[in-house]
Amino acid sequence: MMGNLDIDCCPCSKDNFEVELEIGTLIGTDATSQEKEVIPKMEEQIVVPDEDIDYLSKVTVAPIPYKEEENEAGGITIKIAEPVEG
Repeated sequence: MMGNLDIDCCPCSKDNFEVELEIGTLIGTDATSQEKEVIPKMEEQIVVPDEDIDYLSKVTVAPIPYKEEENEAGGITIKIAEPVEG
C-alpha cells in the first residue's frame, strides 16, 4: 500500500512537505526477540530485553499473589502479599 502524507512542520508555517510511506513486512532481518515473565511487585518495574536482544515478543505478568480468609463478620478478607523471590 502506498500513500502520501502532508505534515505541517510548524504551526506558523504554510509550507508542507510530502512523505512517501510503504506498508509491508520486513524480511531478512537478524533481529532477535525474547519472552519474559514478570512477578508483580509493590514498586514500578521496567521490563526491557536482555543485552544483545532487539525486542520483547511477549511479556507475561503473573497473577497478584493473594490469600482469601473468612473474617469474623462472615465475609471474606483478601490479603495481598508481595511474593518472595528465591
